[in-house]
Amino acid sequence: MSKTAANCIPDVSFLAEKGFAIKPISQMNVDQRLALLDIRNTPDVRRNMYDSHVIDQPSHLAWCDRMATCRTDHIFGVADADVIVGQFGLRAISWEDRRCDWAFFIAEGLRGRGLGGAIERTVLRHVFNDLGFQKLNCEVIEFNAAVIEMHKRFGFRVEGIRRQHVLRENKAFDVVCMGMLCDEFVK
Repeated sequence: MSKTAANCIPDVSFLAEKGFAIKPISQMNVDQRLALLDIRNTPDVRRNMYDSHVIDQPSHLAWCDRMATCRTDHIFGVADADVIVGQFGLRAISWEDRRCDWAFFIAEGLRGRGLGGAIERTVLRHVFNDLGFQKLNCEVIEFNAAVIEMHKRFGFRVEGIRRQHVLRENKAFDVVCMGMLCDEFVK
C-alpha cells in the first residue's frame, strides 16, 4: 500500500493555528517551487543539509517533478497564504516496515515563532496516527543544537552518532541520529 504525497495529506490544524497551510509538491506551481528553492539555497539552510551546495533551477525543478509522483518520499511546502515559506518531507518511506525519515526547513524570518513545533506536531500525528507507522527517524548535524533539543522535547531519542560525517568549512562534524517509536508518541 504505497501512496504519493497527494494521496496522504496530513491534518494541518496545528499549522492552521499559526496561520499556515501545506501544499504537496505535486500541487505547487513553478513560482512556488522556485520560492522553495530560494529558501533551500540560503546559506543558513544549506549549512544544515547533507547536500550543502547551491542547487540550480533546472536540477531543482527536475527533483520537484520526480518527488511529485514518488511513493517513498513525500514532500510538502509550508505556505503562508499562497507563499511558500518552508518545507517538510517524509523520506525513505518503507510501507512494509512502517517507518520513514523526516526533515524540515523554514525561512529565516519565521524561526522562533513556533512554526517548527507546529510542523513537528503535524508530522508526528500524520506518521503515527494517519499512516500507522511504527517508527520515525531524523538526523541532525551536531551544531544544529536548537533542532536537536526541539526533537528531544517532542520525544525523540538519540539512537546513535555518525562520527565526523559531514564537512563544513574544512571541519568534520558528527551527525546525531534520532528516532521515535509509535508507543513513545502515544505516551
